[in-house]
Amino acid sequence: MKIKIEIPKGSKIKKELHKKSKDTELHLECPEHYGYIPNTKAEDGDPIDAILITKRQYKAGDLAEGSLLGILNFVDNGKQDNKFIFSDHLKKLSQAKLNEIKKFISDYKNSKGTDFEIQEYIAF
Repeated sequence: MKIKIEIPKGSKIKKELHKKSKDTELHLECPEHYGYIPNTKAEDGDPIDAILITKRQYKAGDLAEGSLLGILNFVDNGKQDNKFIFSDHLKKLSQAKLNEIKKFISDYKNSKGTDFEIQEYIAF
C-alpha cells in the first residue's frame, strides 16, 4: 500500500499535504512516519490516516510503501478516524510499539484539546 508521509519519524512538524493549511508545530516527536493513504476518504472527510514503521528515512511529501499490520480503531470528535498501521519489514506489531503509538496520538490530541477515544487494535 502507498503512504504519503506528512510527519517523518522524529519530526515535530506536521505538513498536512492533502489540505491547504500551514504547517503545524508539534510539541513532541513523532515515533514513526505518519501520513495518509492517497485517494481515500475517512468518515472525518480527510484521507485515511497511516502510520509506517520502517528503518528507511523519508521526508514530508515522500511516497512510501508498506504492508498492513493492523488497524487502531479511533474516534476523533465523534467521528471514526482509524489509524492504519503498516510496515515494510515487520510481520507483527509489538505491544511496546503499539503503546508508543497510542501515547503519541493521546499526547497530540490532548495538546489540541480534542475529544477522542482510542479503541481496540485489530491485527491482520
